Amino acid sequence: MVNGEKMDIVWIVVIAVCCVAGLLLLLSMSLALVIVKLPFSKRCDKNPLLKYFTAADFNLKAKPVETPYFSNKKKKLSLRGYLYTSSDGEKREKVIVFCHGMGAGQIAYTTEIARFVSDGFDVLALDNEGCNLSDGKKIGGLHKGIAAAEAAVDYADGLGYQKIYLVGHSWGGYSALCASRSRRVEGVVAMSAPDRPSSVLSEGARGALPSFLVALAHPFILLFLSGKNISAAECARYADAPVLLIQGDKDNTVPPKCAAYYKAFGQNITKLLAEGKAHNPYNTQKAEEELQKLMSKLSEAGKTKKPDRAFFKNFDFAAATEEDDKIMNSIAKFLSEN
Repeated sequence: MVNGEKMDIVWIVVIAVCCVAGLLLLLSMSLALVIVKLPFSKRCDKNPLLKYFTAADFNLKAKPVETPYFSNKKKKLSLRGYLYTSSDGEKREKVIVFCHGMGAGQIAYTTEIARFVSDGFDVLALDNEGCNLSDGKKIGGLHKGIAAAEAAVDYADGLGYQKIYLVGHSWGGYSALCASRSRRVEGVVAMSAPDRPSSVLSEGARGALPSFLVALAHPFILLFLSGKNISAAECARYADAPVLLIQGDKDNTVPPKCAAYYKAFGQNITKLLAEGKAHNPYNTQKAEEELQKLMSKLSEAGKTKKPDRAFFKNFDFAAATEEDDKIMNSIAKFLSEN
């Protein structure tokens, strides 16, 4: 083989390698974009198959509230929700700003809100952008919950409460922890909170994609989340307030590698591990089991487009939201001491 022919083969190999590398790069970027955008590309509203408890079910007053919110520097929206108070409507000195998780918004947590009111707090619960009562064509990302929590604290501050607390679950726990870095509050409670959006998105993607593809996409996930990948654990550590972190040891939605609970350390941080609990540690184990049945039926309904309406009509929603007194009392004790 002459030298010219050898050089031709070398160039062919180089070009082939570059093409493969380029395709892998393009594939990785495309996958990363899908992983970052797809989960937040639509609204989260109430599901007509489910029952949502209201203030009337617990003999509470719920005053509709609305506050302006800037999704970005130019886009002004309205966040809406309720200020929950006792049946006499008398204002308390302390208010909990409640931050909801993924789903239908704050109305999915009326049982917990009622418990907080019975413990002596008013509760301000606003729906995040793209959720239930609030404006927005889509959720947009986990970072949007931080701005919503900040707006809610500002609203509560304007009402003249002497003490303001942030309490959140899952996405709401992340929002509450991150908002504590910029807003003065007396205490923060975060249940099942993820640490960084990048970790929970990557872990979720592994349930649908081969791990090696997610690994290839991960650097671009970090790139697309630049400035939006705040660590809730770091916010907890540097919060100018006491922090209570609660985590179920059986949580597969926010597993240990993704959870702020396992990554946050500091003198201001108290931790409570709920043994035998999954993603809703404030509920009893029986309630979590019932909720899992409900979620499985919802998943089936989404796939078949033919929901088992008899199941949903007869389902015991009260049983699926039964609270764990030990966990709820621990939260009340923590808040009352701060």
